Amino acid sequence: MKIARSITKLPILKQVFQHVVAFMPLIMLALMLFFVPAVSHAGERDFDAEIDNIRSRLSIIEAGTGSAVAPVGPTWTERLTFSGVVEVEAGLTDGDDGTESDIAVATVELGLEAQINDYSAAQVLFLYEDGEDLRVDEAFITLGNLERNPFYLSAGKLYVPFGNYETQMISDPLTLEIGEAGEDVIQIGLEAAGFYASAYGFNGDTADGGSDVVEHYGLNGGYALEAAAFSLDIGGGWLSSIGDTDGLTDALGGGPVAVNDYIDGYAAHLITGYGPFSLIGEYVGAGDDLAGADSQISAYNLEAGFFFPLAGREASIAFGYQKTDEARWADLPEKRMVSALAVEIMDSTSLALEWMNEEDYDGVDSDVYTLQLAAEF
Repeated sequence: MKIARSITKLPILKQVFQHVVAFMPLIMLALMLFFVPAVSHAGERDFDAEIDNIRSRLSIIEAGTGSAVAPVGPTWTERLTFSGVVEVEAGLTDGDDGTESDIAVATVELGLEAQINDYSAAQVLFLYEDGEDLRVDEAFITLGNLERNPFYLSAGKLYVPFGNYETQMISDPLTLEIGEAGEDVIQIGLEAAGFYASAYGFNGDTADGGSDVVEHYGLNGGYALEAAAFSLDIGGGWLSSIGDTDGLTDALGGGPVAVNDYIDGYAAHLITGYGPFSLIGEYVGAGDDLAGADSQISAYNLEAGFFFPLAGREASIAFGYQKTDEARWADLPEKRMVSALAVEIMDSTSLALEWMNEEDYDGVDSDVYTLQLAAEF
């Protein structure tokens, strides 16, 4: 946290990224001019080679059958991929205010990905959550092919890469409540040799009194490794206005939100696994007091998990501890202890049980029990 506070005192960082966003169209154009011709020539060579290969095979077939055979290309159905999740939950809350229980369809997700060509793809995700209307949660286009070139460009409605929010629990971690931000974004990035990085810009819900322009931006970077018995993902991110995250914007009264100054946000995560063991650590916080809240809000999440076989199926057990600082105004608990047991009862179908104890800033606590049946397709 001391490091994060010291970074906010370096105005040069903010100036650099203001220039990055100001020249974002030129940067994107330069990148596209850089790798699109290479992609085009590579595509032409691959296409010519494939045509020669097809002609050779057709000549063999024609020689044996005496008739021509028309080649068949990929259809649209072969380019489309559908996926989805349905989660049904039964919950019981036992606290000082009494006992409550409910059964609900907690989450429905339906995703569609279209691989338009080797270097262009589009993704759409529809989301329904209990108590909310069905909405388009994500819709964006990605240009690039990471198998042939490390650069890519994404544009549309998506969640900015600020924070990781990996969890083995049913409930979302408190870090997500502070840091998740879904925006209409232009993002440029690269992935190579395990390293990843990106920069992005968007027009958020906070405004410092100036014009309504694209002046919110951020970057992230890290390194990911996947081996036979070991995995690692370590990274961090910076956001020019943490008040623009979904949870904090709502807590500040909903957009648009007038602020005197944009407050930087910082995120860092470490996710590792060795054999059946896993460990998650994440921090998300503001670099200074948020205007109107007088709070340098932050949160962290620590989890440890163990995977094991149960009756021939995969199972896991996890324990976690989460804490916030100066988050009373955002209606978040101060402390949270949580544990979860999950079992794959059938292919792509799981049953999970979670116990969570929360304590607010006045010392009032409650126990929440959740049973979840989930199916993925």
